Amino acid sequence: MISDNSEKSSSTRGIPSLLLNKISGLLKEFNHLIYGPKAAELLSIPPRDLLPIKYMLISSGVGHTLVEGYKNHLNQERGDEETGWLLMGYREKKHAVVVAAVPSGEFREASSTHVKFNSQAQVVAGRLLRQLHDKLEVLGLFHTHPGRLRHPSSGDYQGDIQWVKKLPAKQGVFGIGTVDHDSPSRGDFASKIAINTFSMNGMRFDWFSLASGDSNYVKVPIRWTLGEDLAKPLHVVWDAMEVHASEIEKVLAQQSKASCAITKSASGHQLTLSIPLAGSAGKILVFIFKDKVQYFFEKNEQLFAVDIQEDKVDRGVYLVLAELAK
Repeated sequence: MISDNSEKSSSTRGIPSLLLNKISGLLKEFNHLIYGPKAAELLSIPPRDLLPIKYMLISSGVGHTLVEGYKNHLNQERGDEETGWLLMGYREKKHAVVVAAVPSGEFREASSTHVKFNSQAQVVAGRLLRQLHDKLEVLGLFHTHPGRLRHPSSGDYQGDIQWVKKLPAKQGVFGIGTVDHDSPSRGDFASKIAINTFSMNGMRFDWFSLASGDSNYVKVPIRWTLGEDLAKPLHVVWDAMEVHASEIEKVLAQQSKASCAITKSASGHQLTLSIPLAGSAGKILVFIFKDKVQYFFEKNEQLFAVDIQEDKVDRGVYLVLAELAK
């Protein structure tokens, strides 16, 4: 995830106005990168009257994603490493509602003692999810521990205590997954072990909250709610998203009217990048797969293939623009 370890002074006296203007401009660019064209609107929302998190709701779909995802991870070549998911949902006055789990990705940096998520792919994933569910927010993280440490480590704390400053009310929820050798398996039924712990299919999940200024994590009670994992549609295109995330983000940042969505064709699901041209000149469509990229020009509901052999999406888009300019 993005972390900010820079020191900030309590006063700006003595800093030249030109430097302040430059810093302000860089912050606007950063916010546009993370939040997209609605950055100013999202960041101008007045602070909400949020109280410390008393409990959290987890949708059944997210629970299934975490359990099955963890089980699948253990059976893979990198199963001895930590893995995890970014948690998104809605922050209510006294509780958090988790309804989406975004994978850390195969491009994560991980070992048996740490995991660093592929934040670039998660930025694009966040954009796609907010197009469909515009009030979704990042609420926290879930990650696994290969051993029996069922509490966030001191290393986790060092990163999380900085990161929570960026979350609603400067507080987040954090889950730790471990293999459960102690509790009897109850198949597809979650067994509650403690107010903040459940076991399912041989997996154990312990949940905590952490607020800016806290010296340690606090156990947070969990409750279940029926519902899907809103991030599940991303799973079918995740490989393509990871490979091309930085290129997609460049196009979205540089072309204010560009958008990205998950579409379905005869060959399956794909990421589709759409770049409207000025006036009624049509639009460029880019179909993005893990191992290939296809470029098209659409006008008056007619689709024309553009013979551009370029696997880098941002380069390909500008090659198509140059071709159309001819």
